Amino acid sequence: MNIIFLVDANGANVNEVSVDKNLGSSIFAQYPFGNTSFLSDATFVSVKGEEYLYVNDPGQSTILVFLVPAPGKATFVQKLELGAPLKQLRVTAG
Repeated sequence: MNIIFLVDANGANVNEVSVDKNLGSSIFAQYPFGNTSFLSDATFVSVKGEEYLYVNDPGQSTILVFLVPAPGKATFVQKLELGAPLKQLRVTAG
């Protein structure tokens, strides 16, 4: 079994999906973030031997952070707020 993560921008969900050797798949876990989120991008980063998934949420001006110690064990750990720093720097959308 392999685990992949899919970001559903329209539904504002991060989906942890199990894929078997025959390419059959099923949603293993789902992390919803509400109708004001618009999840757009995700990447894995290794920090001190631990794997993290960073998900961009421009709808909330945040970065969502998950700790992923093993397949099926993702844990939402932080919502990094970018709104105030972006406003202070006078960064606007568009």
